[in-house]
Amino acid sequence: QSLPEPWTPMQVDDTGAAPILSCWNRRTVLSAQDGLVDQIQSGNKRLLAAPMRLRLADARGVALSPDSDWRVLRKSDIELAVTRVYSCEGSRVVVSLTQEYDGFTWFRIDLESERPGGPG
Repeated sequence: QSLPEPWTPMQVDDTGAAPILSCWNRRTVLSAQDGLVDQIQSGNKRLLAAPMRLRLADARGVALSPDSDWRVLRKSDIELAVTRVYSCEGSRVVVSLTQEYDGFTWFRIDLESERPGGPG
C-alpha cells in the first residue's frame, strides 16, 4: 500500500530514553518507565492531561517493571509497530503499539504463560 497525499511517511526517533513516533504533524512520545504513552502532541497542542500508564503486579502485589526497552518491530511509510515485554514468576506481558500514517493508534496487551496450565 502506498502513502496517500497529503500524509507524510512515518518516522521514529529511538535515540532517547523512549521512542517518539511521528506522522503528519503528530508526535507520540512513548514512556521510558512504567507506562504506555507519556504524551501525544498535535501541532503545538498537547492532547493528554496525564501519561497513559500500565501498572502490573504479581499475586503478592509486587509491581512489575519492563524487561526491555521499546523495540521497533516494523517500520514503513504507512505504519510503525513497537513492542515491550514485562515478566514475573513465569508469566510475560507483551505490550504492542501500532500507529498508522493518519495517527490511528492501537495497543495490544497479551499475557503469556511460561508454565503448563496458564498464568499462575
